[in-house]
Order: sequence, then structure tokens, then C-alpha cells
Amino acid sequence: TRAELLTDLRQAVDKAITEGTSLAAFQKEFEAIAARHDWQHRGDAAWRAKVIYQTNMRTSYMAGRYAQMTTPEMLEERP
Repeated sequence: TRAELLTDLRQAVDKAITEGTSLAAFQKEFEAIAARHDWQHRGDAAWRAKVIYQTNMRTSYMAGRYAQMTTPEMLEERP
């Protein structure tokens, strides 16, 4: 069931990235996923969801930015 939990969380993160879901909406989905899988995490659920959301949003943005900055055209302009 741990794999299913991680899959559901990954799908929620992917949805947040592609649809531009707000942090509040992601937190609600996070709580629903945790309840559905009967996951008893330590600490505040809102804090944990915020960390997951922000980390993945920033990483996604920076991966896209890196891809833009390393195109052959850009490297020719700004080596």
C-alpha cells in the first residue's frame, strides 16, 4: 500500500504542476490521500503538504528553466 500512497501523491503533484493548483487545493487533496490510505504521518499535515508542494513546484520550474537556458540557440548567444 505504500507504493499506492506514493503513486497517489505523485499524481497530485503532477496535477498541481500541470493545472497550476493552489497550495490550499493541494493541501486538501493531500489530506484526502492520507485519509484514504490511513497514513498516520508525524507533524502538521498542512506543513508537510506545503513542503511537498513547494519543493516540487520549484524543482519543476527550475528544470524547465534549465532546459530553456541550455538550448543550442541560447548557448550560442550566452555561452
